[in-house]
Amino acid sequence: MNWLGVILMEWALDANKQHVHASSPNAFRGIFYICPRCKKETFLRRGKKRVPHFAHVSGQTSMNCELYTPPAIYATQIEEKLLEDTTSDRSLDLYIDVVKSSWGLNIKIPSAIGQYSGSSFLKFPFAWEGERTIPLSSIRTNGKLIRIRLQTLDYRILVSGKIQNEWRRKVEQPIRGLDEIIPTVFHYSRFGGRRLTENTPLQWGEVYVLVWNSYTIRVLQDMPIILAFRKLHDQKNWSGVVVKLPASNDRSVEQWIEKYLNRSIIYPLPEIKLVAPIPERLIDQEIAAISSTANVVIAIIGPEGAKKWSTISVESLGEKRKICHFGNGESPLLLSIGKLPHGKIDIWLDDDRDRALRLICQDTTNDIPNIKGVVFQGINLAGIEETYSLHCSEAIQFFRKVQGYRFKLTNVYIPNGVELTIKVIGNPLDEKNFKSTSTENSSDIVSVLNELLRQDQHVHIDAGGFGKVDILPIRLVSENKFSMSLRWREQLRWLLLKLKKHSQQEVMVQSDIIKKTDMERSRLLDKEDQELLHRLWKYRFLPKSLLPYVRASINEYLRAVSVKKL
Repeated sequence: MNWLGVILMEWALDANKQHVHASSPNAFRGIFYICPRCKKETFLRRGKKRVPHFAHVSGQTSMNCELYTPPAIYATQIEEKLLEDTTSDRSLDLYIDVVKSSWGLNIKIPSAIGQYSGSSFLKFPFAWEGERTIPLSSIRTNGKLIRIRLQTLDYRILVSGKIQNEWRRKVEQPIRGLDEIIPTVFHYSRFGGRRLTENTPLQWGEVYVLVWNSYTIRVLQDMPIILAFRKLHDQKNWSGVVVKLPASNDRSVEQWIEKYLNRSIIYPLPEIKLVAPIPERLIDQEIAAISSTANVVIAIIGPEGAKKWSTISVESLGEKRKICHFGNGESPLLLSIGKLPHGKIDIWLDDDRDRALRLICQDTTNDIPNIKGVVFQGINLAGIEETYSLHCSEAIQFFRKVQGYRFKLTNVYIPNGVELTIKVIGNPLDEKNFKSTSTENSSDIVSVLNELLRQDQHVHIDAGGFGKVDILPIRLVSENKFSMSLRWREQLRWLLLKLKKHSQQEVMVQSDIIKKTDMERSRLLDKEDQELLHRLWKYRFLPKSLLPYVRASINEYLRAVSVKKL
């Protein structure tokens, strides 16, 4: 009981049904909790001039609950400002959901916990099923997605009730509708992709969703053959497509984007991945909860050609302070940033805050091991044991020694929840995935890798953010030869099969692109790829319908060998 004579709720239940005290470092604003008496929703109130306590979400309980306190008793301007700080600083915008060939648009409303009192509502005149009204009490910790109609007019949400001013202004701000002239571009994500702003450039290697008015523009017209895309189902006069851009610069793609999307295209910044510690749980799908007592190790991983970064920003949202680490743009890179303060933490590269690594640091009673990532152990000819992490630069040399019978792999450690993929390049059926850290799986991995490497196979090992390595056969390394991608090889096999079985009634054209191709450089390829390419090179006439596929395969071969020295 406090000085007002009112019982304040000091304890509440978290999502795991564990008791949390309001003054504990494990209690966070903006996180959903349960009243231990009435089992209704509560949220944390913590201010500079008030005792920390939990409060019921307005409209979610009755005054009969012995822990219920009317809002007027504990509401202060300081606490209201702290609650406003827990809401997202992003403006509302459109999100797209794609499931196979179906798609739809949503508006995400941020959490309304602590943002209103009494009976308050939002009205959506443009909802998918017609006009829709929802109470703010239904917009909980993770916010709420509202399915909407497709339109070019602005979306305007109607607000009624006693609502905090900042939250009201955010929700009432008009949301721009779809563009009628230029395709609207969305990020592609299984959690729902947000619309790109008008001036945001696209990035090589990324996946996007394009939505356009099929009555006014023809987006698929002149689409370069190198672009991988999946057409979505049309919705009245609106069309959509999922497009994956190539990983490296292609002038035809650049021109197509400039013409139809009125945007530029750049190499992306690398991504930040959490290496250690292993998250205890995920909050809101994209936020990881970790121990505040552990040293945090991050990995900076980027595709070939990724932009050079200069600054890593680490911002503590709870304490409102920001730390910067400066670098020279190196990627891949492992970096220890030490222990982080309690509360919400965002970590991002340069100005790429949209792709920030989001963490919540909290005290824990669990022992968090010092994770080194995926670790391999082996014994050399002298019987001395050595250990290498997959993400270290020396890992490739370790596997080279196994190939040359100078080392024997004896053990492997995989952090809990991490998936390890072992793939034999050239044999798409021979691929294995391991997720467990059990002794049985460890021995399986050791046996498989010892066998594959000593057979001089082309082996690819991938543990996601914990590192990956490509181990070429010794014969190819010594001859300075390399393999084309698995996708290229499968496409060429399909193409040769089509050429063999083509209809005699098809229109045939002379294959100038094959005739003019420099086959001298094909000797840089391994034997299998050389044979496939020479089988294609023998064709002097091609069906007209297959000409774009032949051109794409030849161009990919020319790009690959252009960076190799004869």
